[in-house]
Amino acid sequence: MPKPARCGNDPRAQLTPGDRAAVEEFREYLALRKILGDLAPMFEGLYGLLVTSSREWGEYPVDAWLYAVLVGWDCETDHEHDDVCGGAAAMAEMAERHGWSDEAVAKARRYRATVRAVALPAREEYSDLPARAFMENRCLLPPHGCGEPLIREDGTSRVFWDAAEAQRYETEYRRTGLCPDCQDTRAQREG
Repeated sequence: MPKPARCGNDPRAQLTPGDRAAVEEFREYLALRKILGDLAPMFEGLYGLLVTSSREWGEYPVDAWLYAVLVGWDCETDHEHDDVCGGAAAMAEMAERHGWSDEAVAKARRYRATVRAVALPAREEYSDLPARAFMENRCLLPPHGCGEPLIREDGTSRVFWDAAEAQRYETEYRRTGLCPDCQDTRAQREG
């Protein structure tokens, strides 16, 4: 007697209840993965919006909470925290200013950790983001930009004709993450 068909393109194949459950579980996993894939760029976009805004995000409680979750008041760099980075000092200041309890601070940190867990894998998927370049005071990484710092090691930077020209380049840099030289290159290519 032949063994029952179990997989492949055999039309006689029958899935067991366990197989059906595994297929359904995998479909749910794929759906969740798609949702997370959509959330990651959304969180990165919100992060970029907040860090490039001139708004004082710590002034009002709701703004401070949004910043705590989407950007984080704590230093998130993996290093020995000191007076330069501030460690957890900014979060402590926000908690005191807005009357947040220890539980509220813990909740904000949990929410921030969740946002980071969703957004960080997306950073590996994309070559670079304008908000990241802005935070690191450099141009977007190749292939979109040159990756060079805006201020060279010798302390010099691009010289502009006037304040209006400087403002135009600055506005475009905040929007695209491209340094003035890469903006010029793109304009010549498109122009």
